[in-house]
Amino acid sequence: MINIAPTHAYPAIALSIAQYGIDSALINTSITKFHKSNILMWSMNMSQIQQRFQQMSRQLLACMAQLLTARANFYRSHYYGANDQAQK
Repeated sequence: MINIAPTHAYPAIALSIAQYGIDSALINTSITKFHKSNILMWSMNMSQIQQRFQQMSRQLLACMAQLLTARANFYRSHYYGANDQAQK
């Protein structure tokens, strides 16, 4: 049986998200829930585990992209919008 520690599965991702102002404890909690709800180690062979892990990784990266895009859009509209108004 393979044991993947959920809180240490994506430290670089958790760190990079934390740098953008998202609470790392929230990320670890989310990863733990994601891990528990999606991987059933005792009923999957190695190939199935690898496929599931790749699918989960893609989903997590898509989530990160959405978070970072939303944050970038917020800053763009908040700061650049304010600068545009000041210049007029």
